[in-house]
Amino acid sequence: MRRKILIVSRSTPFHRLGGMEVVLWDLAKEFSRLGHETTVLTTSLPQHGALDPAEIGDIKLVCLPCASGRYSFRWWVQSRRYFKNCLTADTDVVLSVSAGAFGLSRKQSKAVFVAQLHGTAWGEFISKLRQRRLVPLITSLRNLLWIARDVRYRIFDVLTFVGPAVYDEAIRAPMSLVLGSGPRQIITNGIDQRQFSFKSQDRQSIRAALSYGDDDKIVLCSSRLHYQKGIMEALRAFRLAAVTDARLRMMILGDGPARASIEQFIASYHLQGIVKLQGRIPRNELPAYLSASDLFLFTTKRVEGLPMNVLEALASGLPSVISNSINHPDFNAVGVDPDDEASVAAAISSVAIDPDRISRLKERYTLEFSAHEYLRLFASISNGAK
Repeated sequence: MRRKILIVSRSTPFHRLGGMEVVLWDLAKEFSRLGHETTVLTTSLPQHGALDPAEIGDIKLVCLPCASGRYSFRWWVQSRRYFKNCLTADTDVVLSVSAGAFGLSRKQSKAVFVAQLHGTAWGEFISKLRQRRLVPLITSLRNLLWIARDVRYRIFDVLTFVGPAVYDEAIRAPMSLVLGSGPRQIITNGIDQRQFSFKSQDRQSIRAALSYGDDDKIVLCSSRLHYQKGIMEALRAFRLAAVTDARLRMMILGDGPARASIEQFIASYHLQGIVKLQGRIPRNELPAYLSASDLFLFTTKRVEGLPMNVLEALASGLPSVISNSINHPDFNAVGVDPDDEASVAAAISSVAIDPDRISRLKERYTLEFSAHEYLRLFASISNGAK
């Protein structure tokens, strides 16, 4: 059955924000590829949000004239109005990325409403408390207020969760009291394995471009440069490991508010020769950098849902060292405490280079599997309503 699917989100990859945007856009493309009429309703694009017609394909992208990339009163009003006037009678499924569809009304709509949760306000509150820094402590109060707002999730027919960690938060107090007892389902984030498969030619070309040798052991960090992502912890551990292993090199991909601190650390410890801060790169170039690397390192201190960067590394066949909080038996990764510098350094040194790079990604974390899980869910809700 061909469905008319509306995905509602405050941002897309064209806003250049983060992982949630990648998840929604990959799903939209897969729904479209499978023959479903797919619309993405979002905020206005920033000036740098260049649109690639080939990337959009058959997806209908609707950008409302309100603040770019964030929720605002104007967004709630305009998204509600647009849905009522243009989409209410002609939408089978509304898929809300987090709180994206909170402003929409279900009156006169035949659509089933599904929410995709990447985290919870309580989880974000706990993440900020753990930082023991003044600014995060102050902003964490806002997350407490958002907990009350999240009662709005009760309007949805089903809540889906991108990973077990988010689901576990939702079934425990206080979020269990806020979200109610409606249907819940874990549908994990999915990666296109073909896009991220290891390619030896990419490995050679990136290494040559960055003046890396064949024998260098390259550690890759790929995430937003934010203190909660543990980049500084990764750097400190890498510096310690590099003292005893002259082959070690590090690439850091991404941008964000912690960039200046990272640059200062690199300069202070004279690491310019072995650490390259590449900045943000287009996502279509990321597979080549993964192929060029030997180890993926992600010492996040945040309460994460299911990070896309971990799945991308697994799809490329990269051995991984990641925080205990996000590790899972499916990943076959080395789990570490981000604050235990010596243990992280030891893990970096102990992971051997894998010459036979095949995907480490389980089927349930592929894009195709994820999209079909959503389609089966949409069908089951629709049939149940009848």
